[in-house]
Amino acid sequence: LLPLLDFPPVLHPNSINFNKKIYYTYKAILDRITLPGDDHQQYGSTTTTDIALLQAFSKRIHFGKFIAEAKYQQNPEKYSKLILANDQAGIMEALTDAAVEEKVLDRVALKASTYGQDVGTASTQDSAHEFKVDPAIIKDIYRTVVIPITKEVQVRYLMQRLVHTSVACADTGSQQAALANFGKEVQPNLKLSTTPVGVFSDVMSNQVSYGVVPIEHSRTGMLLDTWHLLQNNPTVQICDEIYIPVPAEDSGPDPSLFLNPKVLQAASDKDQLRYIVISKTFGVPSGNDKTTLCFGVSHQAGALRDALNDFHVYGINLTCIESLPGDEPFSYIFFVEFEGHIQDSKVQLALKDLRKHAKFVNQFGSYPNQR
Repeated sequence: LLPLLDFPPVLHPNSINFNKKIYYTYKAILDRITLPGDDHQQYGSTTTTDIALLQAFSKRIHFGKFIAEAKYQQNPEKYSKLILANDQAGIMEALTDAAVEEKVLDRVALKASTYGQDVGTASTQDSAHEFKVDPAIIKDIYRTVVIPITKEVQVRYLMQRLVHTSVACADTGSQQAALANFGKEVQPNLKLSTTPVGVFSDVMSNQVSYGVVPIEHSRTGMLLDTWHLLQNNPTVQICDEIYIPVPAEDSGPDPSLFLNPKVLQAASDKDQLRYIVISKTFGVPSGNDKTTLCFGVSHQAGALRDALNDFHVYGINLTCIESLPGDEPFSYIFFVEFEGHIQDSKVQLALKDLRKHAKFVNQFGSYPNQR
């Protein structure tokens, strides 16, 4: 028998996994490249093809870790400085080579036009109707989905590449949520900031790249402190959410901080806490996203109705609406969460109309819907 080969480790240990986002992104892509309708005779072959494409999609995006590692090895001093400074924007800029990306996009379009033709047709790249899928669509998918998500993976990988403080947690429950989101390998990089205020401060001052704070109890509602911190610190954005069972009494947030703390007296083992991951940036659409924002309206009849109707007109489903006291006496701010990403066209149209009816609109980020 041939002796076993001893391969050296290539990647820094990590469990970064974007497959859930890739899955929903793939579903959104299908809407762009398939015709409406159903063919019950093709369920089997369609399923196997979907699996093959999802695996290829995932492999292509997660291969970005190897590219990130190679770039780190080429210039460890530069990347180490950016990582230790928790400079995600700087890392993204260092990873980006616009000229190379354009070459990749041109190569994608060429391959799609060469191998995507129906056999027996004499077509040119201009006659898109003779292609199985328009090469321009494939190119755009790479531009708006594949490359951006790959760079999200690369930034996440590099932020874990060195042992340094990169994730702040509000309590031990937040630590549990952080490990569930980032993977157990991030344990050495966690910082216990004790309070949501401390987490927001750490993110804003670049002491960390990410923060994890509780925001909602499945029975008692929203955490007041977190809402106020989002409202008063607009540079902080929500980039993900995590649901975990309610932790032990001494590891979760103070019950008095919730909108309805009395409900906790009848707590159930099915209760969950929702945590949010905050940062200074958020990711590209996944096809199954939520957006959080707040707005204020004039104190007059029908003002709130007109504002909410802007979501209804564009078919946007609200998943949460809460009112909290505003800065002025007896004034109120409305916090809403809805299905969709801030980059979605219908969301942009709805927010354009909302700004006509609202006194102000503050956006807090878009992130994958984890429910």
